[in-house]
Amino acid sequence: MPGIPLAGCVAAQSAAWAVDALLLYVAAYALETSIALRRSVHEDSGWVLDRAELPRRFSALPVETFRP
Repeated sequence: MPGIPLAGCVAAQSAAWAVDALLLYVAAYALETSIALRRSVHEDSGWVLDRAELPRRFSALPVETFRP
């Protein structure tokens, strides 16, 4: 897999970091998907599964605590 970035004239160290970051992203996505699936099977209502729920939860937070 590191051969692909190297073939594009990317420095070896940058190619190694890119491959490492890509594999970490894939592993994190797989873990998150697994956790979400497991929680949805057990009907854990504390887990956000849709995009519409997340903004509702953020808007319910106190503004003075989370002011930018």
